[in-house]
Amino acid sequence: MNEISALLRKISLQSLFDPAAKTFQDQEIVKGKVLKIYPNSHALLAIGKMKLTAAVEADIQAMKTYWFQTEVTESGIRLKLLFPEKDEGHTGRAILEHFRLPADNAASQLIDLLLENEIPFSKKDLALAINILQSFKGKAPRESLFQALLIAFEKKLPIAEHVIRPLLAVLDEKKLSQLLFQLDEMLNNSGRAEDMKDLNRNLFQLTNLRFLYKAEEVNQILRERNDTFSKQLLNKLEFWMKENPLAIKQLILNENSEQALLQPFTKDKANGSRIGQMLNAEEKNTLKAMFQQSIHNVSAQEVKQLLKTAIAKIGLFEHAESSSGQSEWPLKTLLIKYLQNMEHSSLRGAMERALDYINGQHFMREQKGPVEQFFIHVPIQLGEQWTDITIQINGKKDETEKINPNFCRIIFSLYLKEIKETVVDVFIQNRAVKVTIYNDILEESDIVQHLGSLQENLKQINYVLTGVSIQKGKTDEQTQKVISGQSYQKVDIKI
Repeated sequence: MNEISALLRKISLQSLFDPAAKTFQDQEIVKGKVLKIYPNSHALLAIGKMKLTAAVEADIQAMKTYWFQTEVTESGIRLKLLFPEKDEGHTGRAILEHFRLPADNAASQLIDLLLENEIPFSKKDLALAINILQSFKGKAPRESLFQALLIAFEKKLPIAEHVIRPLLAVLDEKKLSQLLFQLDEMLNNSGRAEDMKDLNRNLFQLTNLRFLYKAEEVNQILRERNDTFSKQLLNKLEFWMKENPLAIKQLILNENSEQALLQPFTKDKANGSRIGQMLNAEEKNTLKAMFQQSIHNVSAQEVKQLLKTAIAKIGLFEHAESSSGQSEWPLKTLLIKYLQNMEHSSLRGAMERALDYINGQHFMREQKGPVEQFFIHVPIQLGEQWTDITIQINGKKDETEKINPNFCRIIFSLYLKEIKETVVDVFIQNRAVKVTIYNDILEESDIVQHLGSLQENLKQINYVLTGVSIQKGKTDEQTQKVISGQSYQKVDIKI
């Protein structure tokens, strides 16, 4: 893993663990420093970066640190002393021994990480986590397994395999685009594509997003022309995009285009009307020229639409809508449908991996209380290059329960062939925007020409650009400086 990848992981995890948003559940273990002792067995404590007043059932001293176990009552939080003496000398291993849980190195490390990130945990969940560590041993990298467990603990998710496995899928360096292309190929080679027509169609759409977008662009151009030739070509293009869109794609790419157009109907004796839809030489050349001209243009509107389409067709939020306005089942729903009664096979394994990745994103978006996190990982084609873009937004809801766009932090991550891995960290404070780009190739001179348009575009929506900087790969210490002491609040990205 390179330094940019490490940076992204650290930012992602730090954004999750917002001390100001802590809520405690019953029987959780916390480590706190006593700041002040009040009458009636109450005390002011600092638990991580959060301060709270709680009832304490123990003989404690001010400015000393102790281990406590929480008890949630109607009157508030009550803390029970876990060890009779102050914290000195106690570690994760001591916690394990106290609860008579297996005190191996992995479990001890997990407790230390939970404490380091100021995440409360209960004996019950800790025991479940130890079982997870044992059952996934050798099946997942320990670092990824720890991160998945930290996320589950922080978000109060069930400590169970059906949660940890999807989180591991999201943390895996394998991209969703790779999983989709692999699944598409396996389905078409399995002999099951005809039995799973809707899944096959969905995968074709997801792996040909830009081609389908450009086909609609060409359609629109032809609609705006009034001559007979354009109308006839439009009718034929619409026919073939409905009957066999792959044939049109192959035509544009010069891949056995004539055979591709004929193939679906070679065994159909009653296909005279369809054969009549064949393209003549002039129509083929016109289509190829129009597609090639369109394909070279990449606009912000195109990227926006491709993201919307991918999100809908994957099923990250809601059902996709087809161009005809009829509802289509998204990939997530189709995978669940076909996995229910499917025998064990390599195809089933590929389908399960894709579903895990989608479910993992759902768990990453789980939220409790006023603090909310938006997380999506979507495959997208930029020009001729496929990449995966990750968008993470951390913030608080306003009084209307909607995202407050005035105070927020947005993190974009993607990999591009020319500039490699890139992380864009956008920090917004009272509508003042500061942008930090982490990249090992870009220089300040590469972005100067774009600052004017960025500033003007932000001004139009009442934001002020306060600075844009480029940072090379950071060490862990430098990364902590970037991500510490900032309020992460979510913005409404109009995708």
